[in-house]
Amino acid sequence: MERFKNIILSLAVTIALFGLINVIALFWAKNYYSNLDMVSKNTQQKSYGYFLPNQSKKILFPGLKPYHARINTLGFRNVGLPMTHADLSSKTKILTVGDSLTFGLFVDDEASYPFLLQQELIKKNKNAIVLNAGIGSTTITDHLAYLKLRGLSVKPDIVVINFCSNDISELKNQTQTLYEKLLSHKDAGGIKNANSLPIFRAFRRGYVVNKYNHWMHKIKDEKIRNILTTQSRSLNDVLFVSKNYFAADIIKTPNDPEVLKGWTKYFKTLDETITLLHSQNIKIVFFIVPEILSVYDQYDHGYQEKLKTFLQERKIDYIDLSDEFKKYQGDKLTLFNNPPRDYHLSKTGNQIFVDKLLEIILPNIK
Repeated sequence: MERFKNIILSLAVTIALFGLINVIALFWAKNYYSNLDMVSKNTQQKSYGYFLPNQSKKILFPGLKPYHARINTLGFRNVGLPMTHADLSSKTKILTVGDSLTFGLFVDDEASYPFLLQQELIKKNKNAIVLNAGIGSTTITDHLAYLKLRGLSVKPDIVVINFCSNDISELKNQTQTLYEKLLSHKDAGGIKNANSLPIFRAFRRGYVVNKYNHWMHKIKDEKIRNILTTQSRSLNDVLFVSKNYFAADIIKTPNDPEVLKGWTKYFKTLDETITLLHSQNIKIVFFIVPEILSVYDQYDHGYQEKLKTFLQERKIDYIDLSDEFKKYQGDKLTLFNNPPRDYHLSKTGNQIFVDKLLEIILPNIK
């Protein structure tokens, strides 16, 4: 009996100590997380997007300041407008599909282009909602699978699809699309909630800092490492890092057999996507995200022209922002989030895109 009491006491002390550590860790962890919670086989019916509904987190990423991401009741990233299921039948629906450029990686909700688009529609008293279904590290095969398996269930009137220069690389060795991969997993029960515990999130904050330092040490080119370490805003330095470290294969080796094979797969899947959307009378707008190198005429614009020719032949509206960015009168570096570390679009860059997008879609919205 005495032994049993000791075991219970030890267990109680351990639980209390763990609780105290969690309380202390909460002061450091706060609302910082390493990722958003995503859907699974058991939870897919709760969300129309990739994420579980009703989340509000500050997301950590090595070498960049945390950014705030909120997921609304429908499972889409916040666009500043409360949404209900009733809105899916009562409003014009604009479904934005794409990778991190659509999601708004590394920027707060308010700087993402879907959020900015929604605000412009509100100002113009348009009865329309924007549904941000973007997610990083995806490409056209992922977008098509998502549309088939979940996206089209919202019955969109307009679908906006983005293309980024690494979309061709993403096709290499892809065996399963992201949404299919998520649905191949069941919930992990309590285990999956471990990331929610303050002690683990506090540990993660320190880990992210160390991971960035480790990544920096692995860069062999001393010039690139120095530019990134000092966060140089020199145009020459920014373009040097973009061209020699971050540039996608279609820029560095456009005629490589694997790149050409990727183009073939991309165009075949894009054709299938266009056919699917047209069969349901959904308007398509294609968004070619400008590379900083193209804005400063640092390389041949071959891939933009290849894409535009393809879209013109199929009479698809598209926006290539390279020319618009070239005309920008301010510091063009401000069009991107945080060069030389990050080349996603900033709030300013996203607003320029939204202005061009409105010219195309406003005639389709009451």
